[in-house]
Order: sequence, then C-alpha cells, then structure tokens
Amino acid sequence: MYKQSTLIYRKVPILLYGNSRPHVSMITHQKFHAFDYKTLNNPPYSPHLSPMNYHFSKHLDHLQQKKYFSNPRDAKTAFNELVSYNTAKFYDTGRKKLVFRWHKCVEANGSCFD
Repeated sequence: MYKQSTLIYRKVPILLYGNSRPHVSMITHQKFHAFDYKTLNNPPYSPHLSPMNYHFSKHLDHLQQKKYFSNPRDAKTAFNELVSYNTAKFYDTGRKKLVFRWHKCVEANGSCFD
C-alpha cells in the first residue's frame, strides 16, 4: 500500500514514460528536474500497462477495421471524428483502467499477470 499511496497523493504531476525512455533528451530531463516533476517509467516488456495500448488504441483499431482510406485527408477526418466523439468520461475510464492495472502490477511486485 505504501508504494501506491506515495504516487497517488502527490501534489506535482507524475509523467508516465513509455518504453522508449532513452530517446528523451537531456534538456527534457533538466526541465523535469527544474519543475520538480517526477517520472514513472513503464516496466520493460509491459505493453499491457501502457495507456495507449489498451484503451484508446482498441477504439482506434475498431474504427479502422474494414475501412479503406483513399487519401490521408480521409484518414485524418476519421481520426478527428473519433477524438471529438469521445467524451471526458471515455478518457476518465481509460485513466481508471490504467490505475487499476498499475495497482495489479504493484501487487504482483512487477511480475507478469493476466
């Protein structure tokens, strides 16, 4: 429980990195430090904990199924419709799912689950 509460009850943002952390520049690290931001790294080989991989992308994949976009403008329009169609509740649900999955990871001490 201690591990969870220290992350949840912070007064500054915690930024979640994907697995491509080495690509973050030194300038970015310095800015994070200057603003006293903390970073939370995704454990390696854990795409099921990435916010994009299990919530938004699932809906994006559904949008693209059996569709053919004749030009980039059509694809962009479809994407914009998906983004504008989703309400704050949609994104809040995704955030809650991420928190739930992170709790499962903490409880499993980083081991695989599901």
